[in-house]
Amino acid sequence: MELILQYKKFFEICRHDVNSLFYYWPSESFRIYKLSGVEYASTWCQEALDFAYRVIKINFMVLDYPDVDPAGQEMDDIFKKMSDNSPNNADGGAIWSTYQFYLMEKGRNFIDAWLASGDDRLFGQKLIDIFNAHNVGFDKQAFYPVKY
Repeated sequence: MELILQYKKFFEICRHDVNSLFYYWPSESFRIYKLSGVEYASTWCQEALDFAYRVIKINFMVLDYPDVDPAGQEMDDIFKKMSDNSPNNADGGAIWSTYQFYLMEKGRNFIDAWLASGDDRLFGQKLIDIFNAHNVGFDKQAFYPVKY
C-alpha cells in the first residue's frame, strides 16, 4: 500500500502543475536525505521509471514536450536515455530533470475522485486493477532496466 500512496502523492502534486521524476518520492525525509549528498539509488531510479512507464501506458499522464506529446519510438528513446544515465551526474541529471509529467484528463478525474472519496484502499485497488488490465501490474517491473 505504501507504493500506491506514493503514486497517489505524485498524481496529487501534478494536479495543477508539471513535475519531474525527482519528485516521485515526495516525502520530506527523502528530500533532506538527497540534500545531504546521498545519491539516488538505482532501485529508486528503477521504481521511478516503472512508475512513469505505467502511468503513461494507462493514459493517466504524459510528458510535457515542446512540440506534441511524444509517442512510440520517441517515448522508447526517452526511457532508454533515462535507464542509461544516472541522475547522479550532470548529464544524467539534465536528462532526468528535462522530462516533466502532467496529468491527462483521465488521470486528473481519477485522482480527484480518489481525494474526494478519502478511501485509499478502494482507489489503491482500482489503480492496481487498471495496471493489471493494461499488462503493467506490480508483478512486472524493470520495463526499461537501469544500467547503473
